[in-house]
Amino acid sequence: MFDKNTLNFLKNIEARCHNEAFYRNYKDICIATKIALSNIKGGGVKLRTTLVRLADSSDKIVASKVLKFLKREVGSITDSERLKLAAASYVYKKVLALI
Repeated sequence: MFDKNTLNFLKNIEARCHNEAFYRNYKDICIATKIALSNIKGGGVKLRTTLVRLADSSDKIVASKVLKFLKREVGSITDSERLKLAAASYVYKKVLALI
């Protein structure tokens, strides 16, 4: 679905998210990366915080903000491909803003 460069970029971000300090500072990027690389398939995907499977309540708050952005991009119910593309776009925008 993603080209080689995008997939490598997202996997590098995901690897950095395993670092506790990086994750604390950039939860939104890590959550969006998790959505972009998730194994969601098919149509009719409903966007909600349980989609991401997070344990910490502060993570759920950040996830709801990310999902709110994604809902504006693709709608509240979408197919998996559009959701993953929107999540990757979110990651690119956030990383670009940091540079």
